[in-house]
Amino acid sequence: MPSIIRGDDNFDTAEAFGGRVLLATLTASASSSLEFTAFDATKYHGYEFVFDEIKTSVDANVRMRTSADGGSTFDSGVSDYSWWYDANGSTFNDITSDAITMHNGQLDTSSNITFCGKAYLSSPDATTNYTQFTGAASSSRAGGSLKNNVFAGCRNSAAVVNGWQVYPDAGTITSGNVYVYGLVK
Repeated sequence: MPSIIRGDDNFDTAEAFGGRVLLATLTASASSSLEFTAFDATKYHGYEFVFDEIKTSVDANVRMRTSADGGSTFDSGVSDYSWWYDANGSTFNDITSDAITMHNGQLDTSSNITFCGKAYLSSPDATTNYTQFTGAASSSRAGGSLKNNVFAGCRNSAAVVNGWQVYPDAGTITSGNVYVYGLVK
C-alpha cells in the first residue's frame, strides 16, 4: 500500500487507497439529456452516477443509455439491453428494451416529485464481457409518499462503453445534478 506523502497537493489519497473519485458534476437546466464521456479504463474499473433532485418539465420516466463511440450515438435498439426491473417493491420483470428505465413512476410535475438515486456501470472497458449495470432509485413527493425502484442488467453486445446518457422520456430535465464518480482500480 502506498504511503501518504504529507504536503504534496498533487497526491490523491482516494486513488492511492482505492475508492471513488469525483470526475464531474452534470447540472441540468432545460436539458434534453445529461451525458458523460470522459471514461478512463487505465484508472477506473467502473462508474457511479448519483442523482440529486432531478426534476422534469412534464410528467416523465427517467432513462439511461450507453455508447461505444464516445457519445456520438447512444445505443437505442430494442435488443441493446437486457435487464431486470423492480417497480415499487413488486416482482422483478425481465425486460429487453431500447433504454434502461431507472424510474418508471412518471415524475409528476403537479406533485413536485424529484428523482434521486444511484446507478453503477461495471467493466465498461470489457471487449469480451458484457458491461453490467445496477442501481437503486427513488422519487420523493412533497407531502410524503416515496416510490422505490431497483434495476440490474447488462448490454447485449460486448463493446467498450465510453459514453453514458440520462434523459427523460418526455420534456426536459429542468433542474438537479448528476455526480459522476470513477471507481478506482
